[in-house]
Amino acid sequence: MWFSESAGHALGAWLGAGAGLAGGVMGCMVGRFAPRGKLKRPVLFLLAVLVTMGAVGLGVGLYALLAGQPFHVWYPFVLIGVILTGVYVPLRRVVKVAYGRAELQKLALKDLG
Repeated sequence: MWFSESAGHALGAWLGAGAGLAGGVMGCMVGRFAPRGKLKRPVLFLLAVLVTMGAVGLGVGLYALLAGQPFHVWYPFVLIGVILTGVYVPLRRVVKVAYGRAELQKLALKDLG
């Protein structure tokens, strides 16, 4: 067993809180900067970091499951991995479309005046 049940609960709580905070930051950044076409690289970088963290968490959780670890060991990793990848992989397309619209709007305004 990798860690105790109480440590698994604490780990799940911390991972969940961290994922929620990261999601809030991501939502604020996208809502604030994407329509203006600002900070495209940092926003896409944070998005890639969150997707990577989700994939790593999912991989660790599946490895723990296949290794025969108890529920409290593999479940927090699988849950956070599924949530992060399930939310942020599709969101990448939405963010790119928002930045594309901002770019088109800038070009249209430049053409007008």
